[in-house]
Amino acid sequence: MAPGVVREKYERKLRRISERQAQLTDRATDFDGVVLTDNEFDNRRLTVALAETDTYIAEVTAHRDTLSN
Repeated sequence: MAPGVVREKYERKLRRISERQAQLTDRATDFDGVVLTDNEFDNRRLTVALAETDTYIAEVTAHRDTLSN
């Protein structure tokens, strides 16, 4: 294709498509099965830790209330 406006237009379009393909490929590797499993494990572990922390805070508060009487 001879140099010109049409060729430059298609080169820009090809560059955008190639960049988008690279972005999608990178994203796909970010969300593969192992990563999703690790994220789910971390979420469940944090949920349990937060519940234990809430229980501990409630126990400390209850004990503190008994000391002020």
